[in-house]
Amino acid sequence: MAVLSDLDNFYLQHSEPVSETLLALKAIILKQDKDITAAWKYRMPFFCYKGKMFCYLWVHKATHQSYIGIVEGKHIEHPDLIIERRSRMKIMLFDVNEDLPVDTIENILQQALDLYKSGIISPLTPKGEQLLITNVEFPMSNYEVLVNIKLHNSTFDIQCSIL
Repeated sequence: MAVLSDLDNFYLQHSEPVSETLLALKAIILKQDKDITAAWKYRMPFFCYKGKMFCYLWVHKATHQSYIGIVEGKHIEHPDLIIERRSRMKIMLFDVNEDLPVDTIENILQQALDLYKSGIISPLTPKGEQLLITNVEFPMSNYEVLVNIKLHNSTFDIQCSIL
């Protein structure tokens, strides 16, 4: 007999219609882009875009409604997204007794994906991908090294002392 993963168990532990709603949301999320993958992080189902946490599914403790949490929701203005007491993430709640607003969900997910695709949110560098180091300075007077690294659309300056 096969042992179910924590990720699979998450969907099965909820009663109908919550379980059915969560599974439908999972399918909607995964079909948005071939680079979205399901993962089990922080004891909840997350969806990653090119390795970077993108959104997650959960059941609201107070209202018992299923919801999608958009990790970078603070960048998206939409009347169906609420922030509650979060600083970064926004959520979209669903009444399990009503049909899912698929067009609205897909619109919000595409807005969130656009944050990653446009470079506003940089996805992680896949293993084995080389970073482009654009400039390295070795000022001999104080033995400090300044390295400029370009990763996707972001530039990082790293300064360190040589001992």
